[in-house]
Amino acid sequence: MDLTNLKDRACAIEQEAFLTLATPKELKTFNYYFATSEKLPYTTHRIQGLPINYDGNSETEAFLNPRLVIRVVVGHLTDKYRGENDAIIDTYISLLVPYFANRKWFQSVAYPTRPLDLIYSEPIDAGGFMVFDNRGFAGVSQVGFELVIACRFPQYVDQVYL
Repeated sequence: MDLTNLKDRACAIEQEAFLTLATPKELKTFNYYFATSEKLPYTTHRIQGLPINYDGNSETEAFLNPRLVIRVVVGHLTDKYRGENDAIIDTYISLLVPYFANRKWFQSVAYPTRPLDLIYSEPIDAGGFMVFDNRGFAGVSQVGFELVIACRFPQYVDQVYL
């Protein structure tokens, strides 16, 4: 399981998706969480939680289930306060949820082959309109949404008996 590669692949998928908009947008993506950009929109990525499920019938197999959280920042709280940011968020949610749902193995033009150990992924939450605690370049709270993608990887365990 290579979580950095998973985030790199997500960045490539997002960039590809934003180019399919009626007015294509170049998207700045960061494969890490603590980042800001003067150019909007942009995305950051983090792993939140890594539940582990064990196969009850096997001593040698477990499943790692990381949650990839993609933060999509679209603007500042003090800008476009008459619903414009809401409409932008609705558009981007409507774009990214099916885009990731149709790419369960994180494949894109930049990454045409699937990661060998990824069993599946699926978007499980798109969060809706959010105000983020962090401050952007303008020094004000940012707004956007977070897309959560559940992933599943096998983990093979070598039992040690003493």
